[in-house]
Amino acid sequence: MFDIQYFSDFLTNAGTSPLGRTLGRIAVGIVGVVILAGFLAFLLPLRAVVMLFPLIVGFNTALTGYGVIDRTRGVYRHKRMIATGAGVGVALLATVATNLLFWQTAGVAPIGAAKLWVLLPVGIFTSWLGCALAIKYFKLH
Repeated sequence: MFDIQYFSDFLTNAGTSPLGRTLGRIAVGIVGVVILAGFLAFLLPLRAVVMLFPLIVGFNTALTGYGVIDRTRGVYRHKRMIATGAGVGVALLATVATNLLFWQTAGVAPIGAAKLWVLLPVGIFTSWLGCALAIKYFKLH
């Protein structure tokens, strides 16, 4: 049987560790990409959403890079590397999640593997920029 109290306690304890906070920021970035792409799919043609997808990923990975540093502050020694890895994770997992969303709703997977060659550098660069902004803002050299 599913015990909701155990699950709630597990999530609370996982959110207090640095790894849990980092994974939480990655999850927020993935959900942000899916929500924004889904919202734009209602307003624009699917081709336009696919063309805007690197901007959507870039915006959310910048927020992920900033959020990782904001939540963990001085815990990680290699802050930029952790934030960059989080950006890669968001770019990859958000692409899969968005393709699954569009596959379930429209029957197409619009973001192919060739698009990852654009999305990965965008995710790396913008998450690094978000991390650098957070380090400068919080004075965490």
